[in-house]
Amino acid sequence: MTPSFVPLVGSAEDAAKFVNAGLQHRNLSATQKAQIGRRLKAYFAEQAHERQREGAREGGKTAGNGRTRKSSHMAERPEGKKAHDGLAREMAAKASGASGRQIARLDRLEREADPALYQAVEEERISATEAESYLHLNKRTQAKIAGVANPQACTSPIAAARIASGTTPA
Repeated sequence: MTPSFVPLVGSAEDAAKFVNAGLQHRNLSATQKAQIGRRLKAYFAEQAHERQREGAREGGKTAGNGRTRKSSHMAERPEGKKAHDGLAREMAAKASGASGRQIARLDRLEREADPALYQAVEEERISATEAESYLHLNKRTQAKIAGVANPQACTSPIAAARIASGTTPA
């Protein structure tokens, strides 16, 4: 049986609730949740950008989502809402069950790490936190670490660096 897909029509909050409900009973690792969050972040960022364009089309008279702009510079927030709740990364984190920091960590690794190290993170042979600690090393060393990364055998940065450089403790 071939699955059918229907485009989601609604707000970004509706999308977040829909995704969160689908992920609620799955046993996903923090890295898997963050990978889902990274994909959602792009969606939420596009939604925010569309709201900005909508406001510009209205000559700046709306504040996004069709709301009228308040005359005050400080818009009131509902109880419990924080200033960063509207950020795409935070919305994606909330929807996926990951932390915003973990999503940012994966973004940084994709940009700055050796592709082999990033792949090791995606395959969960090494944690994103540990991989981030290797970013100060050159790409060649990062690739060596990725080649020997094994979650059971090598979990500390010091041990990984020793294995990658071919030195062993005395």
